[in-house]
Amino acid sequence: MAGHTERFLDGSSSDLADVFMDFTLSKPEPQERENDADFNSCKFTRKSSSSSTSSVVAEPSKLGVSVDNESGYKDSQPVAANGGATSECVVCNDKATGYHYGVFTCEGCKGFFKRTVQKQLEYTCKGDGNCEVNQLNRNRCQYCRFQKCMAQGMLKEAVREDRTPGGRHRHRSLQDHRPKKQRGREDAINGSADGNDCVEGALKQHKKEESTAGKEDYMAFIEKIRDQELTMPHIAGLLVENKTTKEKDVNTFMQLAYQELNMIIQWAKDVPGFKDIELEDQVCLIKASFMDLNVFRLAYRSVPCDPMSLRFSKELIYDRHEVIAFGWTEDLVDTTLEFTDKLRSLNLDQNEFACLSALALLSPDTPELKDKEKVTRLQDKVNSYLRDYSEALYPQKANRLGKLLLCLPTLRIYSEKAMENYVTLEFFGKLDMPPLVAELLE
Repeated sequence: MAGHTERFLDGSSSDLADVFMDFTLSKPEPQERENDADFNSCKFTRKSSSSSTSSVVAEPSKLGVSVDNESGYKDSQPVAANGGATSECVVCNDKATGYHYGVFTCEGCKGFFKRTVQKQLEYTCKGDGNCEVNQLNRNRCQYCRFQKCMAQGMLKEAVREDRTPGGRHRHRSLQDHRPKKQRGREDAINGSADGNDCVEGALKQHKKEESTAGKEDYMAFIEKIRDQELTMPHIAGLLVENKTTKEKDVNTFMQLAYQELNMIIQWAKDVPGFKDIELEDQVCLIKASFMDLNVFRLAYRSVPCDPMSLRFSKELIYDRHEVIAFGWTEDLVDTTLEFTDKLRSLNLDQNEFACLSALALLSPDTPELKDKEKVTRLQDKVNSYLRDYSEALYPQKANRLGKLLLCLPTLRIYSEKAMENYVTLEFFGKLDMPPLVAELLE
C-alpha cells in the first residue's frame, strides 16, 4: 500500500492520479438538479467516470438554485428506502410537504406564515403565551402558532412582499429614513422576489458596496463550489429490499464510499483555485480531508431525516440499529447523529455548507504539502467569503460565523472515529475495500 501511495506522490500513475486526470480532462454534462431543500429529496443525476449513472446536483445556471415557490425553495419530500416520508412539520407535526421559508412544514403552516407576514397581521394570546401547537389545535391560538413558526426558524425575509398589493412600496417611506448602508443591505434582503433572490440580492448588494475596494465577487465563488458538494451517492439496482439482506451487505458501504470519493474529487476540481495547486498537493489535500468531507456530507444530507437516522444515499436511510448492524460502532453512530443534530440546530444553509466543506479541504497543515502558502491564501479567501456572506445574510447574528467555524474541529474528531472504524473492519476482513479507497484510509 505504501508503494501505491509513493508512486502517486512522486508523480507516477496511480488509481487516484488517474481519477484526478479524468476529471481534469473532461467535465460532466450538466444535468437535472434540485436545490438545497432537496438536498433533502435528492433527485440528482450525473455521469460518473465509469459512465454509470450516479447522483449529483446540476443547475439552471452553473450552480444556481431552482425556484418554484415563494420561499425560493423547491418543494421537496425526503423519501426513505421504503418510500415513506421522513419529515414532519416542525410547527404542528402534521406531514411536511416540503422546505418552506427555511424549514420543513405542512401546507397549512406554510400558508399561515405567508399570510401573517405579507399582511403584517398581529395576534394576541388568550392564555399565557405558551399554548401547545399541534396538528389538532394549531388554529386555536394564532399568536402561539406564529411564535412557534419563528422559533423553529421560518424566515420572514423569504416571503415575497411584492405579492401583497402595494407590498413593496408600503414600507418605502419608513425604509428611506434608515442609514444608507443599512438601507441598501436590508432592501436586498427584505425586498427580494423570493428566498433565492433574497440570498443573491443581498450578496449582489454587498458586492456593489465593496466593489470599489477591489474585492472579488464572493457570490460567484460560492456558486461555483455549492451545488457539486450536494452530490449524493446513488446505488439503484444494487439494493435488495429484504432488510436482512441489507444488514448483511456490509460492502454496500464500500460501493457508496467509492462513489463518494469520485464525487468529492469532482467537487474539489470545481473549487476556484484548487486546480492551480500542484497535482501532488491536490492529492495530499484530498487524502487528508476525504473522511472529513465524507462525514460532513453524510451528516448534512441526514439533517431533514428522523433524528435517529442517517442518509447514506438517495435510496438508503437507516436508523441507528441498522447502521450498527452494518458494522459501525455504537460510539461512531452516536457521534455522527450528534454532529447531524448540531448542523440541524444551526439551520446550516447550502452556501455555508459548501464554504465549510472548502475549508475542510484546504488545510495548510496537511502533511507533505509542497506549497503551503498557496493553500493558505486559498483558505483565507474562502474564510473571507464566508465571513462576507454571513454578514450580508445574517447581520443580526454576529456570533453565527464563530459557531459555523467551530463545526470543523468537531468534524475532525468524528471523522477520526470513522477512519478507525473503517480500518478495523478492513483489518478483520469484514470489508472488501477498493484499492483507491484503501489508499485514502492509510
